[in-house]
Amino acid sequence: MSTDTDKFLFLVDEKNFYKLNVQTKELKTYPDQNVVGLQFLDDTFCYTMTNRSSKREEFGFYVYDIQQLLDNDRDNNFLLDKALVGVNGLIDFSEDN
Repeated sequence: MSTDTDKFLFLVDEKNFYKLNVQTKELKTYPDQNVVGLQFLDDTFCYTMTNRSSKREEFGFYVYDIQQLLDNDRDNNFLLDKALVGVNGLIDFSEDN
């Protein structure tokens, strides 16, 4: 994901989030995210399907505030309530993952 300011690039692998400052080439790692699926809604929020990790006890759907990562350099996310989660064919989940 690239931001609307074209200053940052977000990269995601199965364990971590990375924020790359394109201008300074500085790379910030947000460790142990354990994301198995994600969908960016816009330049502000993304949904993730997340497994348990040393950072969190619960697995499930999380919302990340990307703008807060940019503005405050904080990893701010929260678990969605099961009642808020609807059907989405772009995200696949299996407890075997």
